[in-house]
Amino acid sequence: MPSRSTLKYYFENGRDVGEYLRNEENRPPFYDHGYMYKTKDRKAFIVYQPYGALDKMDEYRQVIECWAIEQGIEAKVYGYDYGWYTSSSYLVIMGLDLSDIKVEKALNSH
Repeated sequence: MPSRSTLKYYFENGRDVGEYLRNEENRPPFYDHGYMYKTKDRKAFIVYQPYGALDKMDEYRQVIECWAIEQGIEAKVYGYDYGWYTSSSYLVIMGLDLSDIKVEKALNSH
């Protein structure tokens, strides 16, 4: 039986990750303002929008993407023009296969 102690398990089984992510040790790097979604075909993924310094975006991206690879999942990190608060938050999406995920820029981006 696969371990229930990984984010990958929750994505593979389409299970709600809310309870799992309440434990800070289970959270992806910089996790804040997150929520789980499912596509029409029940493919699960999480979206979160942490705050961060604009000049550290490359560092954030590297840490998040490396963590995802170690977990056996995919991560896409979008810039500040995709976050809900465009001057200081950016957008992160994680799941098993993000190849068909489409993202639009925030309405209030410049």
